[in-house]
Amino acid sequence: MDLDSIADELYGLAPGEFTAARDARAADARKGGDRDLATAIKQLKRPTSSAHLVNLLVRAAGDQVDQSLDLGDSLREAQEQLDADELRRLSQERHQVVSGLMRSARKLAGDAGLQMSGTVEREVQATLEAAVADPVAGEGLRSGRLTGSMAYSGLGSVDLADVVALPARPAKARPGRRSASGAGAGVGMGVASSGTATERRQRTTAAKEALQQADTVAKDARRAVAELDRQLDRARKRHERVGHQISELKEQLTHLRAEETEAAKEIREADRAREAAVRAANVAEAQVTRAKDELDRLKG
Repeated sequence: MDLDSIADELYGLAPGEFTAARDARAADARKGGDRDLATAIKQLKRPTSSAHLVNLLVRAAGDQVDQSLDLGDSLREAQEQLDADELRRLSQERHQVVSGLMRSARKLAGDAGLQMSGTVEREVQATLEAAVADPVAGEGLRSGRLTGSMAYSGLGSVDLADVVALPARPAKARPGRRSASGAGAGVGMGVASSGTATERRQRTTAAKEALQQADTVAKDARRAVAELDRQLDRARKRHERVGHQISELKEQLTHLRAEETEAAKEIREADRAREAAVRAANVAEAQVTRAKDELDRLKG
């Protein structure tokens, strides 16, 4: 077996079975005299729970995954062409597709007896959304050999170095699917060749709508930032106020402890003085009793 086949096998296993199976395959390769293969196998990392679930999803629902990746291509094309109507339609479809994949993932988890915690669910969804948004992440997803979750920030491409054990084997291009490097090819030519006034007006209208939408989003974001700045300022002032109160209370506590120490000293001194007074009173009372007895004796 080659490394690709072994990786396909291993990343279809549960994380709890992965390490033992990987080490066994490495030992087999070493026994067969292929030390390079044995070393490469040993370097394969165990997948996280979310990565394992996504790998299962790729194997069990490949058509759904392909549909989501094709949709990502269409979304990027609509963005490049500034097609606002198509962008809105595809955005709704993207939400539906990712939701469908999440339902499939939950079912797979249940069928496999896996615990799908809130953290695992969030990581699975972030990975699927990254794959739709970024063609590089999409290829990482399709490999079915994820070792960790992916997330897309909206800038650049997802770095697969730490989340994909091996890239997928080269696959035949599917109809309508473009490579990441060629995603924008032909767009400029399309604009140049659309020479009619109607097409130019349509593109101008779409560009204006896209600009309006982007401006609305930007204004909403700026308002949100301003409100968060106000909340942050209030929180900082409250923190400072509470800090002052704590300092004052600490100072009061220091004084109170000193008073407590002084009061305890006074209690001890008063207690000793009382004991001495009690003893003196007892002696005096005894003397009074003896004097009375002597007086009575003399009178008698």
